[in-house]
Amino acid sequence: MPILCKQCGFTNPDHAEICEICAEPLNPVGTTLLTAQPALSEAESEYYIFCPESQTRTMIYDPHAESFFCEGCKINHPVDGFIWNIEQKQKNKKKPVLSLYHEKKLILQELETGFRIELDKSGTLGRYGTYGAEFFREHNMLTVSGEHCLFLYKNCDWTVWHISRTNPTSYDGKLLPRNIACPVQNNKILNLAGTVSFLTILESCT
Repeated sequence: MPILCKQCGFTNPDHAEICEICAEPLNPVGTTLLTAQPALSEAESEYYIFCPESQTRTMIYDPHAESFFCEGCKINHPVDGFIWNIEQKQKNKKKPVLSLYHEKKLILQELETGFRIELDKSGTLGRYGTYGAEFFREHNMLTVSGEHCLFLYKNCDWTVWHISRTNPTSYDGKLLPRNIACPVQNNKILNLAGTVSFLTILESCT
């Protein structure tokens, strides 16, 4: 299914991870990813109907009921599968959760000064980016774009994306094409616009 970019409104292919126009991440950042859950049995589930007229939720005990007494309206409504529809949810219990972040930290260490930029979640690198903005402006690195690179952390792996329209990015000695994912590896060199170089360091978080 095509993915609509919330930033610019462009319709991207269903496999895209960032917008082809504005490079906005198409996966929400800062969220968690739930592990796959099996279909719920009736013993593991509870049922309710939300009434749009009274804005109340009424718990029911028969998932095959044809009508129900609304606690808000204080009248019986038919279960029509449209306005009044039986919904199912899992009974309260802990669910296994796989965190998108804080499992593997990425550190960018500038080669000349040893300055370190620590990334613990997805974001951009540049003079006005999520990371490194103060460092680039302090050293007057005008060839580094406002948002030069995008770093995404997904499924416990980091990728770097070149997103600048004006200045190049190279990684491990190779120029990166724009808006194409490149896996981040340990102890490789990232260079921005031929101006500044960083060693990429991956650290496991405890």
